[in-house]
Amino acid sequence: PGSGTGRNALRAVAEAAKAGEPVDLVLLDIGLPDLGGLDVAAALSGIRPSPDIIAVTSARDLEVVRTAVARGIVLYLL
Repeated sequence: PGSGTGRNALRAVAEAAKAGEPVDLVLLDIGLPDLGGLDVAAALSGIRPSPDIIAVTSARDLEVVRTAVARGIVLYLL
């Protein structure tokens, strides 16, 4: 199920990691209602073990794509 917000996603991934059932993959929208998807990606990289992140978005700006890759997004789908 989807988390709906960046904060909910971060909470869910952190709780799963603490419970010994880490999340392997996150499908991430760059345009979340509360936090920017790039900020969520950066925060997810600090959770151990960190999940792989695939961005599914309509954001085509080259700087956004570069930043996404720099923050650990492994695949960027338009």
